[in-house]
Amino acid sequence: MMLARDALRESTTRTLLVGLLLSCTATAPTGDRPAEVPAPPVLPAASPAVEVPEAPTRASTVLFVSGKDGALVPVACHLGDALESDPERCLAGVAVGDEVASEGLLNAPGGQTATVLGRVVARTCEPAPALTVAVPATRWGRFQIWPAARSGAIRPLADHAPSDAERAQVLALIPAEARRIAVENASRYDPITAGRVDLDGDGRDEQLYSIDVASTFDAQEEGLPGGFVFDALAVRWSATGELALSLTFDGSIRIDRVTDLDHDGRAELLFMDAGRYQLIVSEGRTLRRLGTPRCVF
Repeated sequence: MMLARDALRESTTRTLLVGLLLSCTATAPTGDRPAEVPAPPVLPAASPAVEVPEAPTRASTVLFVSGKDGALVPVACHLGDALESDPERCLAGVAVGDEVASEGLLNAPGGQTATVLGRVVARTCEPAPALTVAVPATRWGRFQIWPAARSGAIRPLADHAPSDAERAQVLALIPAEARRIAVENASRYDPITAGRVDLDGDGRDEQLYSIDVASTFDAQEEGLPGGFVFDALAVRWSATGELALSLTFDGSIRIDRVTDLDHDGRAELLFMDAGRYQLIVSEGRTLRRLGTPRCVF
């Protein structure tokens, strides 16, 4: 009886050991099946970044032209790292009580300053944001600048007397019809005016040629095609000696002022086209017109 009981106990023990070994073999990792890696916990989604509004940009320099009604209309300004001509952005930061300086009357040095009185809408040509200022007694020029400490930034275009050879080279750049009219009427008017200014900031002046060819004033008398007008700007770059036609215009232009609003050593040109004032800026060896013309007449 004891032998039978011992045999049963030994059989039961053997059965349990075999089952335990089989269980371990089934769950243990093998070379053919990698061990299961628990999935990473699911984290809550990050909150979107809060956008911080940009601080209002304040113009550092504003160039104005004086309208017929006495209001100062912004032509262009230095804003941040760029030049632009949006009137509202140019006027940002100009406050009542600030001083605005004038260039001086008829090229005379020693222009006056005037105090800003407030904002208005100038209506001398098309409605435009503008400033009113305390009317100065004398020497109030065409262009003004804010702040008043930058008054020296507006200056006349330096003269340049082109030779006959230069005139011939400039005329050769323009279309044949314009060249014919210019040559045939050379005794009546001079189609080329010239100046000098540093446009690329290399410390050497470029030669600037303003070309104004028209036939309207002598059309009937000379038998010229009525209404023909050609106006352009040519530049001889000092660095290369290249003479190139840079810009053409729809009407007669006048350039007699230069400035440097952004202190980069490159002059900007102030020009008038049919009573509208605008800025010409240089970019490498090219020129471009900046913004919308400001009409003041």
